[in-house]
Amino acid sequence: MPEILAPEEAMIRMGWYCHMVPADDPCSPTGFNAHTHGFEETWDTLNVQIVMPLPPVVVQGVFHGVADLMKEGVRFEEDKDYDKIAKGLNVRFIKARETGRDVWRMIVPDKAGNTTMAGMAAAESHKNFIDQFTIVPEAAHNPDLN
Repeated sequence: MPEILAPEEAMIRMGWYCHMVPADDPCSPTGFNAHTHGFEETWDTLNVQIVMPLPPVVVQGVFHGVADLMKEGVRFEEDKDYDKIAKGLNVRFIKARETGRDVWRMIVPDKAGNTTMAGMAAAESHKNFIDQFTIVPEAAHNPDLN
């Protein structure tokens, strides 16, 4: 089992940490919100968010895969598939907002391997897959703006 580190210790030892809200997060179109902290400070790139409900151990493994690519100097681009993060799966990134900050939102493929909204819609994928493309209004991130 992986060692669990406090955020401050993780920043010192790894340069980043992840945080997960498993349900009812208003910053997520699915209610699930897993995201990183520290990527901007450590690698001068946006942090990563996953809104597809996944088990914590999977999320952590995926984020470690992302961090490994950051260490190699890879920088993400929109509308491009990446195959070295999750074994056997392509993932894609779109720019999104999460608690008032810009992030790379990872698009998890549907069962057919689609990473685009059009592909997922054509395959009649589950709503959570398509909802990954929904950008949550800024007011949902901060109730004081309502």
